[in-house]
Amino acid sequence: MAYAKDNVFFWWPDKDGKGPRPGEVEARYATFVIDYHSERVSLPEPEYLVDDDMEFPRIDDRVATLQHKHTFFCIFDRSVTDFSYILPRLGGGAPMSNGIAHLNHETKEVQRYLPGPRKLTGECIFIPRDGNAAEGDGYVMVLLANYEEMCSELAVLDTWDLTKEVALVKLPVRLRPGLHGNWVDKSDVDGHPAPLGPLQ
Repeated sequence: MAYAKDNVFFWWPDKDGKGPRPGEVEARYATFVIDYHSERVSLPEPEYLVDDDMEFPRIDDRVATLQHKHTFFCIFDRSVTDFSYILPRLGGGAPMSNGIAHLNHETKEVQRYLPGPRKLTGECIFIPRDGNAAEGDGYVMVLLANYEEMCSELAVLDTWDLTKEVALVKLPVRLRPGLHGNWVDKSDVDGHPAPLGPLQ
């Protein structure tokens, strides 16, 4: 889960009016091990899985409710963004993220996609390569805000190498940040879901 020790939603102050400035609070990818037999009611200390400031973790939906091996999520690396250019054009609507990452829980390897200093990323979705693909084998799709051209772009990344796009589609309209979405396969829409292949 994305875990922060303070309010990361700076545009929604808490009951005392406290709303931190953008960038003052980080969320980190964390896991909690909870002993259901314990009489202690407070959360234990988290185990942090990656060092990145992150949000919106997604998994391969075919393994929802099961132990999973791959997670995809938004990251925010302050060293790569041209803030002097972006901030006057930013507007509001969502926390800032400027990349996508993939964590392999077995190998602990993290791959990162950073589209450029004048682009921000939205929440990503995972698309299986086909019905027989192993967990996490497929594509990640994410909406980009291109502030240099003031347009929206749709980036498609291959999970074999998440560091660069396999396709970049310039959209004919500019969309506000903050969209949530899911992938629905055509076979599911037609009412004939493809058989799920063996997940490894």
